[in-house]
Amino acid sequence: MDIPAPTEKPAGHWLREAMRCVLRARPANIIGRTGWPAQPMRAKPDPSHHYPLGLHSNNIPEVCIALEGRAILDIEDRRYALRSPCIGVLEPGVRHSEGFARRVSGYRVLWLMISRPSVLVSVIHYRPRKGWDCIEQYVAQTPQGAALFDRLRNMSSPTTPAQFEPFRAEVLATLGVLLHQAVQRAATSHGTVTAINQHEAALSHLREQLDHQFDRLPNVTQLAEMIRVTPDYLDRLFRSWTGKSVHQYHHHRQMHEAMRLCKSGGLLVKEIAHQVGFNDPLYFSRAFHKFHGCSPNDARGTR
Repeated sequence: MDIPAPTEKPAGHWLREAMRCVLRARPANIIGRTGWPAQPMRAKPDPSHHYPLGLHSNNIPEVCIALEGRAILDIEDRRYALRSPCIGVLEPGVRHSEGFARRVSGYRVLWLMISRPSVLVSVIHYRPRKGWDCIEQYVAQTPQGAALFDRLRNMSSPTTPAQFEPFRAEVLATLGVLLHQAVQRAATSHGTVTAINQHEAALSHLREQLDHQFDRLPNVTQLAEMIRVTPDYLDRLFRSWTGKSVHQYHHHRQMHEAMRLCKSGGLLVKEIAHQVGFNDPLYFSRAFHKFHGCSPNDARGTR
């Protein structure tokens, strides 16, 4: 069964739908680790059913809320039925993918990618013969994201009310804050949607990763695939938005973080180099000198 293409919805519509699903959920609807109440299906993961990213993992916790239709959620080598009011809880580093249960059956799901204190919200829609669309995506800054982040990291099993109800409360609180922000944005927004505005959620998410990951570049290709653009196009948008390419911005953040570590004291130059992603301390020292006009040792002596 197909699910009709979404008409224009009022601000926060999908967040409201997600809140209704969470309110109906029970411990048996929570999908995640082996041993949790939700039992995997006998069928094993099938890549031909997967969202285009396929089985992949992220370094932050995620929550997947089934909104409409029949989907599946593959976690490592296990397959789960994903239909409302099911909620998937994915730990960092766990390979997973959503997908269709049957090629002729559509579905919609809402994803929360929690990177304290921000949350990346994505609504994915699958339509038979038409494929997948990301019909809504943005990044929101909210302290509630940090609370949910901590709850997901510390939740052992949602089998008892003592575990499940606090989890439900944190998810609902996060969705409530996101809904409030969405309504406020809609009330104050105006003007023409440019390419940068259209992809601002992905650009904000990319910049946040660059601001906190000094030792390696984020997976630009994966993020570009998520919003259906090429990596080169995403890099050009990022340059227009920030004035720097992804690599230039990353290098600037590396060098500023290196200077901060030098002035804080307590670390050797080779340790600072390693923390900001340089395997060769000599190459790091040259890059540092070229950027700051002084050596790391000189900077370490400047308090």
